[in-house]
Amino acid sequence: MAVAAVLMPTREVRTRIMDSTRWKDVRLRPTDAIVASWGKSGTTLTVQMVSQLLSNGAEGMSTKAPWVEALPFAPRERMLTAVESLPDPRLLKTHLPFDALVFHPEARYVYVARDARDVVWSAYNHHISLTAQSIQIFNESGGSGPLIAPYSGSARDYYLHWLESGELPGFTLNEPFWAHVRGWWAQRDRPNVLLLHHARLTADPESELRRLAAFLRLRIDEAAMPRILSHCRIEYMRQHAAQLPGYTRIFVQGSTSFFHQGSNGRWREELSAAEIARCDAVAARELPEDCARWLRTGELPER
Repeated sequence: MAVAAVLMPTREVRTRIMDSTRWKDVRLRPTDAIVASWGKSGTTLTVQMVSQLLSNGAEGMSTKAPWVEALPFAPRERMLTAVESLPDPRLLKTHLPFDALVFHPEARYVYVARDARDVVWSAYNHHISLTAQSIQIFNESGGSGPLIAPYSGSARDYYLHWLESGELPGFTLNEPFWAHVRGWWAQRDRPNVLLLHHARLTADPESELRRLAAFLRLRIDEAAMPRILSHCRIEYMRQHAAQLPGYTRIFVQGSTSFFHQGSNGRWREELSAAEIARCDAVAARELPEDCARWLRTGELPER
């Protein structure tokens, strides 16, 4: 039986932080696992979960999941060398929309999403925690598009600006949120695509770890499961990420800023009922009904 062809991107995404064309030079392997998200949706948690499954609960945070399209952290050739040198199975991550990413028919793609309000609240904390040095690095990384700029307003104002414009004020990561989710949602029936949701990852991590293991065709050592679970808690990740130099350069309080709370629903304390409902109205306009429900609740429709 013939193997389906690799799908090449149909368009490119370039920002101050990302260049999707880097993926065209990566020689993907059937054993690769790629964690994808729009950003601030549970990417690091998902990477940690996959890494823990692959390593059978090794100590520490995974440092071997290259963010391929990221401009600020490594020149193209160094990034490609690092990716090529990784042993199988490789773990990679991306924040690209589906149609800007190389899609290998045998590699495994894990897409993680989160309620839009939680994404914006997490992005706000991320943005206000950036050091002046990191903003300069982003803006001088060779990318294009709007410059990254500091933000000093409230989380509520940040959210309302995003809700009306579709853009985070002063922080363009990639393409608009709704189109990103919509594009990956459309791939959910592919056998090598798995959809995860932040709410379920945090509410029932053991069940989600088992879903991940089954999808990635990994056998779980049951004796290691308690250790794996403990290594996927935010307190553990915050503590061990503190040892990584990148966090202290990028964020004012290092890993404490990056792993701020990891919780959902903080926006309920600051938004009115009408402001909360406006997000659901936009989601209903931008997404298929079952996709909007999944994004809000984490519940996939029954097949």
